Amino acid sequence: MSSDERLRLFARGELAGAELEAFEQALDESPTLRRELAEFVARPARGPLFEPEVTVRSDGLSLRRVLGRGGMATVMLATQHSLEREVAVKMSRRRDGQGAHDQLLREARLTGALEHPAIVPVHYLATSEEGELQVVLKRVEGEPWSALLRDRDAVQQRFGAELLEWNLRVLATVCSATAFAHERGVLHRDIKPANVMIGRFGEVLLMDWGIGGLLEEDPSGRLPHVVAGDGAGTPPYQAPETLPGARTPLSQRTDVYLLGAVLYELLFGRAPFAGVTHRSETDVPSFEGEVESPELVEVARRALSADPNARHASATEFLRAIEGCQRTQHASRLVRRAQQLLSRAREQRAAKSDAATRTANEASFALLTALELAADHEGARSIARALTTFQVECALEDGHPGVAAQVLDASPTPMPALRQQVEHAVEAQRQLQHYARAHDPGVGRDHRIRLLSAILVTSVGFYALRFAFPALASGRWALTIASLLFLVAIGGLAFAFRAALRASALSRQMVALALVVTLGQVAVRAAGAWLELSRAQVIAFELPLIAVALGTAALIHHWSMGVAALVLVTGQVLALWQPAFAERFFTGAVVVGLTLLVVIWRSGGWRSMTVRSPS
Repeated sequence: MSSDERLRLFARGELAGAELEAFEQALDESPTLRRELAEFVARPARGPLFEPEVTVRSDGLSLRRVLGRGGMATVMLATQHSLEREVAVKMSRRRDGQGAHDQLLREARLTGALEHPAIVPVHYLATSEEGELQVVLKRVEGEPWSALLRDRDAVQQRFGAELLEWNLRVLATVCSATAFAHERGVLHRDIKPANVMIGRFGEVLLMDWGIGGLLEEDPSGRLPHVVAGDGAGTPPYQAPETLPGARTPLSQRTDVYLLGAVLYELLFGRAPFAGVTHRSETDVPSFEGEVESPELVEVARRALSADPNARHASATEFLRAIEGCQRTQHASRLVRRAQQLLSRAREQRAAKSDAATRTANEASFALLTALELAADHEGARSIARALTTFQVECALEDGHPGVAAQVLDASPTPMPALRQQVEHAVEAQRQLQHYARAHDPGVGRDHRIRLLSAILVTSVGFYALRFAFPALASGRWALTIASLLFLVAIGGLAFAFRAALRASALSRQMVALALVVTLGQVAVRAAGAWLELSRAQVIAFELPLIAVALGTAALIHHWSMGVAALVLVTGQVLALWQPAFAERFFTGAVVVGLTLLVVIWRSGGWRSMTVRSPS
């Protein structure tokens, strides 16, 4: 028999028995033969594949030509005139007797009960004028999955996908249709690539429910019932419980075995038992050979277990196992990408390149995506720890402990030692920022000027009272009491400005200076009163005390303090020169010095101030 003749007979559905099995096996093994079949089936665009053998009108149908012939039925292309559309009509043959008629009727009812996008819909049933049963179906234009199963170029050209990825998408649709049928208590029993049609636009249809049936017997007898051990199925794919004489009951796991057989063929390029002439229920296929996805082999191995209880419990569970493997594979690709990016980021960091941070962020995104796909992926967690350590160390080296903390917060793995290091760095930075703020001359500037102005006004007030009411300052301890009152006034001002003092170390040091000077005055004046010194003598001791304090402040903080100290020294010299006016010179020097400080600070001189460090 010539190759074209075999193609013609196969397309017509007229090959049967050993010839059909041999041709299907050759089709599985030969990409060239699959292409020839695809081209042969596509010929209607250029001319009819079959000459019109029948052109009759029946029940609103015009039967045009034979699409194929099976063991007990013929499928014809027809036009349904009521809707002006092409349909497929499956017809029993009179010569096959009542048994074939009943079998086709049960198959039609079974398929009609399964309304699913991946199952060919049955439009209606009719009877021809000659009494032949006609099952009117959707006309499917396409080719068998088996013709594309290993044709990488055709799949890439038509669907723009990698072969295994596309095959798994088709298998997922077949699993969905199978699970739908199982929900309704129906087994297919002949799932294989040759019974899956791929439409012109990528549609996936699970065909040929001829040996399918209900797991539980239909009391009405309208739908077929399947039993174990009847030998129904395609030998290279058959589940053990369907082999002739098998006693293991059929179940949903029977179809799961067939789905596993299809997955096996996707991985190994052959049916599980291709070429095997005799099989027992305990036989398992060979899993030797290189495959593109070792993880999927374990899914196929479980589905192809001889013991049904060891298989996946349902088509849905089988599909989820495949999807889990795909997620793990995708996660592994992302982990490898992240490893490459981390190595590049380290090189960029060593070269002082600013791109290191961006590259590390890309690696982090890849890892987080990988862990979303496979949360227990140990490789992803290992790389994540290395990447987190790298990012944290870079952030700490750059002086950004807050960024390091954010990296740790986003890390999918806990790293207590690194977190402790980051927390110490964050606390150190917090203290440094607090110190810097407290020692910033700009912080509390306005409050500081107002405080100095208040001290000036208080000083002027005290001196005004002294000169307005001389009797108040005539006693031996009058100056000491006045200094104590001034000390209390300074304390009150410090309390009033306590919020500003807490925010600025410079303000606190200024108040401390005022308090120290005032305490010094109290001590000098108390000693003078005790020793019965004259006021000129007391002032002669006070002015150097104040001048030295302000001079020291000038060296530490700001030159304006030195100006005030110079004014006080001038007042001291004048007081020594004219002892009778010593108190007036003292008062004038203090008022002028404080006024100069206020004027200089208000004009912006505060900008060049410094704050004495506690160290």
